[in-house]
Amino acid sequence: SAYINHGSGDKTNVVLQWSTKLDSEHESWSNMTVQAILSHPFPGLVMELKAIKDIQPGEEIFLDYGPDWEHAWAHHLKSWETPPQAKKYASAAEWNAMQLEKLLTEEEQEEVPYPENVYLGIIYCHNPEDPTLTTEFKDGRVHYHHEWQPEFEQHHGARRPVYILDRQEGENCTDDDTSSCYYYTVQVDNHQSTRGWEVDYIHPTEVVTLTGVPRSALRFVDSLYTTDMHLPDVFRSEMHVPLDMYPRKWLDMVPLSESLSAYGNDDTRGIHGDEL
Repeated sequence: SAYINHGSGDKTNVVLQWSTKLDSEHESWSNMTVQAILSHPFPGLVMELKAIKDIQPGEEIFLDYGPDWEHAWAHHLKSWETPPQAKKYASAAEWNAMQLEKLLTEEEQEEVPYPENVYLGIIYCHNPEDPTLTTEFKDGRVHYHHEWQPEFEQHHGARRPVYILDRQEGENCTDDDTSSCYYYTVQVDNHQSTRGWEVDYIHPTEVVTLTGVPRSALRFVDSLYTTDMHLPDVFRSEMHVPLDMYPRKWLDMVPLSESLSAYGNDDTRGIHGDEL
């Protein structure tokens, strides 16, 4: 994905160029072969954006992605069809924006389920050696019980799914502060992504339950591969870098006619830097 949108013609206000800030010997890189660059022990080639006109504070930055991208986008606009379930779709961000003060338990969700594209998640790092855990053996599984602590929020990593087992009304519930009205008992599951499982993986023979979880600790999270970017017909196209940014010896897979066009027909050097 790109943080700078496409804009061609008069909209373009920045261009790409090679940066000299990372490596003072920038010029030497342009004389190296592709193989030599790939085998180099440290990076030295970085592209940066250069303004080609005055850009005012708050003004959007536009980069020209190239004519091929522009043609592909125009074709996409003509061929795009709205997915049949689009009107019913709401992302995790939209669910969180609703600021629901009362979350549904697993039993309640049997009648009014949350959509499959989101789940309720919490930040929690499972450590069976934690001395504050209460442990019991039941039905052939190890049950770990943990009272929720504010410092849990300081852990780094993605939110892991939870199942809401129970909801209790808080003692300090007021009309001005509904966020403290309810506390939850939840069962914690493993991350949907396998990243980090080797650190705090919950084994199938383990059950982890948290009690006293405040509403503020629970947020809706997008399920894997359910956001707009994973739609089957979502738009994807390369952002082309102008050929004239690359030294000629790097363009060994570019047709000679394109290379000459990029550098001007009066340039008589071959693609590999040899004389024609």
